Amino acid sequence: MDAMADTDRELLLLCAAEAWYQRLRRANRFTLAKLLRTLQGRKFSLQSSHGWWMCMAIWLWCTADARSLQLTPCVRSKCKATSKRLMESNPNLTVFDGFRQQVSRFLFLPSDSFWDSRKTNKAQDSREQIEVQDSLEKIEVQDSLEKIEVQDSHEKIEVQDSHEKIEVQTILPNGVCEAKSWMRRGKGLFAYVRAADLDRNVQPTAPYSFRREDQTTVAVVKMWSKKVDEGFNDHFQKTEIKGVDDLQDAREKEAFLDFKQALVNLLTEAGLRGGTIWKCAEVQASENTHLAIYGKLKDVITALDRQPWVARHYFQCLTRQGPEGRLSFHANMGFGKTGLVMRPGKPDLRIVLYIRRGTGGEHACTQSLDVFLLDSRTPEGFSIDLIIGSFGRQFKPQGELGRGSEGIVYEVTEVTAEEEGNHVPSRYALKLATPRMNQQDIQKEAEVALTLNHRFFAQIHDCSEMRFAIRADAGLPFDQRKGILMGLADTSLDKFVLREADNSGKHLDIRWLQTCRDLMAQMVFAVAYMHQKRLVHRDLKPQNVLLNHSDSSLGGLSIMLSDFGCTAFLPPEQQRLPGGRRVGTPGYAAGEIEKYQPHGMKCDVFSLGVTFQAILQRRRGHAQRGLILMPDKHGHKHHSCNYPGKLVGLLQGMLKKDESWRYSILSVREDPFFNQLTWGSSTFAAVDWSQY
Repeated sequence: MDAMADTDRELLLLCAAEAWYQRLRRANRFTLAKLLRTLQGRKFSLQSSHGWWMCMAIWLWCTADARSLQLTPCVRSKCKATSKRLMESNPNLTVFDGFRQQVSRFLFLPSDSFWDSRKTNKAQDSREQIEVQDSLEKIEVQDSLEKIEVQDSHEKIEVQDSHEKIEVQTILPNGVCEAKSWMRRGKGLFAYVRAADLDRNVQPTAPYSFRREDQTTVAVVKMWSKKVDEGFNDHFQKTEIKGVDDLQDAREKEAFLDFKQALVNLLTEAGLRGGTIWKCAEVQASENTHLAIYGKLKDVITALDRQPWVARHYFQCLTRQGPEGRLSFHANMGFGKTGLVMRPGKPDLRIVLYIRRGTGGEHACTQSLDVFLLDSRTPEGFSIDLIIGSFGRQFKPQGELGRGSEGIVYEVTEVTAEEEGNHVPSRYALKLATPRMNQQDIQKEAEVALTLNHRFFAQIHDCSEMRFAIRADAGLPFDQRKGILMGLADTSLDKFVLREADNSGKHLDIRWLQTCRDLMAQMVFAVAYMHQKRLVHRDLKPQNVLLNHSDSSLGGLSIMLSDFGCTAFLPPEQQRLPGGRRVGTPGYAAGEIEKYQPHGMKCDVFSLGVTFQAILQRRRGHAQRGLILMPDKHGHKHHSCNYPGKLVGLLQGMLKKDESWRYSILSVREDPFFNQLTWGSSTFAAVDWSQY
């Protein structure tokens, strides 16, 4: 009864708020004007008459503001349960109650000299412009003193209003402007720590979207202005980024280069030198206790239109249809603040509508699902609970193993009829394509893995369309994408070495050299096997080398190469693969790949050499999602000083910048390092390649 009473009170409050909104919105200004004229016909004093006219002006102002939600009551904290019940009545939507959020952004922070130079340049431009106008006699000023005053005021207005601020736009991947903001003194330019590509058939337009250096992909950078004060510094931990080498995560490097290019397009190279770029990570996760709605854009719009009370008084937003049938939201940013117009994209785009905390207060915000999840939000009940594959096979995710630009890998257990008894379900690794990934690429990856029918490569069990749901009990369809089902390894080379690593790296000892030498030999054999089949991996790194514990003579560990999304077939009549495509991982990719030049099989040898260097050095790095293994480019100066001479020679031969001087994989296999090796008082036997 108490719960019902609370719900009734919430509904009554919603009704009262809606009645006030409708009263303001439907006020008849002509009726008010007639009433005021009648009152003024009586014997009122001049002061009283002015008071009535002022009341009328205020009332008309309130009417206009009510139409744009400026004076609409916000009953968000008092009508949450009722709003949730009303929105959950739509079967195509998922409503979840709050989430945790921990975001990471890039920030361009201009110095005072940046603004001073803009003001000086504009003042000079204004004077020159007025001189030209005077010479053309387009401006007629009667008095010379008045002329000077006009010049001064014109100069102040131009400098202060137009050129001490910079217009910034948030561009969506489909090329549409979502919102605008202004960058002024004390504000920086904020952007996502992610690399985004424009939708197909969308023409890039400067400064926020452009064609990358490879001339084959187009980037979009979403940026807006952000006030940088004590509150911001308390909320975010800032790390200055002077160059791409200061970042370790491949996605962060790609996003940094895109952000820097957008800044150059907007501010010019000289303007970019007038400030610094920072990576800002939230100090701690924040709790969002408001409702959030997930679903297709058209379904969210339909639900808000059917429940306008919830839209206006809980989310404080209106839905509108712009030119060409484009859907948009108009959100109120707080009392006395301007509204925010959001155009999320296509009707079938999956979005999340939630309440965002900004510098101007709380307001509604929409984001596409991939951006919402990349911001490290973890809403309650918002997880993949069931995956349905081909032939009715069902899988339950047990956790995320890793993610890349083309897919997310989950550990899954197969749900079978025997699960109710003592049968232990089979454990697999399942890779699902990301929404932005071409479905054909993951099909090609599976075909390459099936071609490499050998124990040193990840074993593919199935490649098919996977359907997965947010909540298995509600049976809500989440999406349908291509998935690869493969064997589950014990760990990866990256994670295995991280247990032995520290921040500055470790010197090599006998025990670790023996472990690394066994793993290196297996990797050499696997790459040689690939090259024998004319396949070039092009993305070798510790994260793509899987490890299984083995009882064989291979040192207790056996490797498997994985992730063949970048693998390409090199026909026998060709010596090079064409360049121009972004492949590989920065830091591990050979120079010819990073420069988008044609490349051959030796690019794998370079990546393998960097991988060897990384595991030998045992040096930890930091990425957006945690610790990773990163090689030190200058490791030969303070890590390899105690390496065996044969090992130094091997690494030097594999890491040649000039491809023509670099070792082939067969030369690596025949290197003296893999023969009998004596180091100090220890002797290593020659590698027996026949056991592979």
